[in-house]
Amino acid sequence: MNAKENFNKLLKIIDEELKHIFREAVTSVIYNHLERNHSLKREEISEKLEVFIREFEEFLGSGAQVAQKITMQKLSSCLRVRCQGKGSYSFVDCVAEIKNKL
Repeated sequence: MNAKENFNKLLKIIDEELKHIFREAVTSVIYNHLERNHSLKREEISEKLEVFIREFEEFLGSGAQVAQKITMQKLSSCLRVRCQGKGSYSFVDCVAEIKNKL
């Protein structure tokens, strides 16, 4: 899988998991908030992951951590790669580690 396919897969998984956790309506509210207030379009999420995570956490508070954990598990499962980080490893750190392994 090349880098563009990995970015597309990441975006697809993030989108699917947000819709699974928050349903379609709330996911649309999240995307609209990110685009309107932070100029971050849905299609740019996987390329600007740090910005997405920062703004997602600000918008959802502690609920963002649950969504990140579920999304990371799904990403690891779909790509058949596990994040080996421990403790203070962030979602962005894990995604970077997974990308390096592919």
